[in-house]
Amino acid sequence: MAVLRVMLGVIILSVIVIIHELGHYLVARRNGVEVEEFGLGFPPKVWGKKLGRGIMECYYTVNLLPLGGFVKLKGETTEDDTPGSFGAASLWVKSKITYAGVVMNLLTAFVLLSLVAAIRMPVVFDNQFMVASDTTYVADQIDINFVADDSVANELGLQPGDQLRAIDEQLVTTVQEVNQLLEQRLGEVATFTVYDIDDKQVVDYEAQLPVETEPDEGILGVGLQRYQEFRATWSAPIVGVVSTLQFSWETLVLLGDMVGNVFRGEFEAASAGVAGPVGIFYIFSQANSLSMILLLAGIISLSLAVMNFLPIPALDGGRMAVTYIYAVTGRELTARKEEIIHGAGMAVLLALIALITFVDIQRFF
Repeated sequence: MAVLRVMLGVIILSVIVIIHELGHYLVARRNGVEVEEFGLGFPPKVWGKKLGRGIMECYYTVNLLPLGGFVKLKGETTEDDTPGSFGAASLWVKSKITYAGVVMNLLTAFVLLSLVAAIRMPVVFDNQFMVASDTTYVADQIDINFVADDSVANELGLQPGDQLRAIDEQLVTTVQEVNQLLEQRLGEVATFTVYDIDDKQVVDYEAQLPVETEPDEGILGVGLQRYQEFRATWSAPIVGVVSTLQFSWETLVLLGDMVGNVFRGEFEAASAGVAGPVGIFYIFSQANSLSMILLLAGIISLSLAVMNFLPIPALDGGRMAVTYIYAVTGRELTARKEEIIHGAGMAVLLALIALITFVDIQRFF
């Protein structure tokens, strides 16, 4: 089953990239820029043929490496002034073509997050948007996400993924409630009602609690986190729009923190919140519901939009940033200069991806 989920992750990631490239393609064709090739996957080429009618008529190729795709425009360097080339287009047209991929990814994220809101939307950060009058909580639980060695929880056989339902038959809905009840029962025998993630059943455990609290491990020796999911009906598209904005902002904040950690030399902290292809596929392998798969796809689409909007070398935003700088300063941007600038940017980007992949392998395997 995990292998199937990984394959699904490959397919979803590829579709999201192709949707991004479709944005470039459509806007280029509508603005008179010729498209020489629309590739599915990356070279080497396996098959190619001219297909389609009207605006969709193009030379399509299927390539060996399956992750994503690409659009090859005629004359992609700025100094190319051949009619129908990208280089000959106005700065406004170049901007529309370049950022069309970002728009397509934002629209994709909006659709996916709206679907998630209509099915089951997890609460993943504080002040997450929802319409109170149209919100139904379909999950509200206390998850165990960490079990310390030589702890009460470890002796009971509790493990990450289990859910703490009640203490001495008193239902608990927040971490604060759990802590208060445990403090009241220090030195006593308490009964814990837990949903066992492996056996898929509710089990009661009895344990003698310590007289004093361990500073580092707490009373039970577990890490607890409240997990909630809600569902919307008529407001699902509204939740989708605002969630797209909220997740985009959170992505920007994460990137800002990552850059700050890099400059401070805190490389482990910098890599903690990001994932490369290996990490993405591993996360998909752990997804156990349609809503979670759709949420992951939406977040990936948003991340792709944000990364390509920012002036990151070799990506769409970086290419346009260079074009704007040379246009404003009136300097000539030759094909050689573009090749050096974006080639260096791509080298740095590939090195970063390789580093993140190495970290992902150590983290998940």
